[in-house]
Amino acid sequence: MDDMLSLPEPGSLTTGAGLKARDGPGAILASPEDTMKEIIMSRLVLGLALSALTGGCIALSCEEVGCNGTYTLSFEADEWEDGAYALTVFLDGMESVDCVITLPLESASSCDGVSAVELADGILSVMVDTPMNEDLVEADIALSMDGTVLLEEVVEPAWGEPYWPNGQACDRGYGCLSASDAFSL
Repeated sequence: MDDMLSLPEPGSLTTGAGLKARDGPGAILASPEDTMKEIIMSRLVLGLALSALTGGCIALSCEEVGCNGTYTLSFEADEWEDGAYALTVFLDGMESVDCVITLPLESASSCDGVSAVELADGILSVMVDTPMNEDLVEADIALSMDGTVLLEEVVEPAWGEPYWPNGQACDRGYGCLSASDAFSL
């Protein structure tokens, strides 16, 4: 038997043209492209089978990142006197934001629910935090100084497109919204 020709293992024959011999009945020569197509098809079939086994749902890997939207209010005046300004902002579905802004801004201000206060070029800007998952429609805004009402307005903020910190599917349709309104005093 030492004189017998030894045959290579099935599936290991190649030709000079990059074709690979397949073994079995009706064996044909397969190109590398055909082999790649087989790999892709087998992975596709496996993916479909796994999807069917899981009820057609693919589990999402959702983070639990939260966010706050913002409602930026800009108040323009010819002149801002030094002193304490009381700002009240009430948005549907959330507690009112009561803020005492002391000018000049180097002085202490007391503003829970406000992430930024700035005075530049005669415009006092206040950034009110809005919670995630809220449907905010109407805003009641009041600004006064030393008991003198400077502004009382009810407005419907034009909210922009929501921000989805975890992706829309993970945040279950709720995102963080931002809007701004400007007022002249």
